[in-house]
Amino acid sequence: LYAQGIIEGLLGLNPLAHLHQLSIAPCLPAGWPRARLSAVSVGAHTLTVEIWPDSLDIQHISGPEPLDLRYLVPAGAATLEHTIPYGTPPELITNDQGHWLRIMLPPGQRISAHTTAESVLVQSPDHSEEPIVEGVRA
Repeated sequence: LYAQGIIEGLLGLNPLAHLHQLSIAPCLPAGWPRARLSAVSVGAHTLTVEIWPDSLDIQHISGPEPLDLRYLVPAGAATLEHTIPYGTPPELITNDQGHWLRIMLPPGQRISAHTTAESVLVQSPDHSEEPIVEGVRA
């Protein structure tokens, strides 16, 4: 029960396993440079998650289908750049809980996301392609 409070509170992991979805809205203490969880289970999915104050690295080790990953980003982040060569392109979405980066992450894939106040860069660490600029949000 205590571990659940740490995982959901400090690391901001909110799994909806029945929907194959994981939302991440981290709230790391000021003295923590990063946090890492290995072999995290979200329903039938297994992940490795590493969180920094302005970045996320996540590997979808295994699962029956792509994981609908949502990562809370600064409200002013209007530009999305990515080097993801597979599947559905990442997108920025907004709902009543905030401004989110949404990625459909297939099993066996890894992504890194870096945020600034104005932009989000999503990369597949195993690929070194030029970023694709998705545009500016109005």
